[in-house]
Amino acid sequence: MPDASGTLETIALELGKALQPLEDLLGAGPGISTKLGEELPREIAGDANIANKLSAAATKAGSLDPLITALATAITNNNPLSIIEKGVPLLQNIADLIALLKQVGDALDQAANALPAADKARLQTLAAEMAVRTIEYMAVGYLDERMPTLTNSLDLLGVIDREFKPDETL
Repeated sequence: MPDASGTLETIALELGKALQPLEDLLGAGPGISTKLGEELPREIAGDANIANKLSAAATKAGSLDPLITALATAITNNNPLSIIEKGVPLLQNIADLIALLKQVGDALDQAANALPAADKARLQTLAAEMAVRTIEYMAVGYLDERMPTLTNSLDLLGVIDREFKPDETL
């Protein structure tokens, strides 16, 4: 019997797995901006609105795990109706998470208004791209974990930039 899962369900499952670590990353507060290439100035690093939006996004990312497990089980059981039934909530949560990441960017944009022009411009650029850059960061990390040879090749070609991780064996 052919596999009952389709492309959409497979993408939802893999995207959910890639975004799962966001719970810890966003829960650490404004450190996400440093991972994305821009450190927040101390004037706005403790901004309550940014912290609230990061917390909401972290909570939403934390809610992905049971939905991923449910969809994976439905795919394993090869039950088409269950796959659709379990895939829709996962896709909705991913969409909600992306909307929350956009809200983090909006909060960062507002907070950056109080900064000098140079800091304001670079942070507002990050704010406008917050959701996309966060998803890209998570996708590269996920690919690096699952297919390190591919990410090495893409990095060598300049298609992606990977986070530098010092060798822990030294």
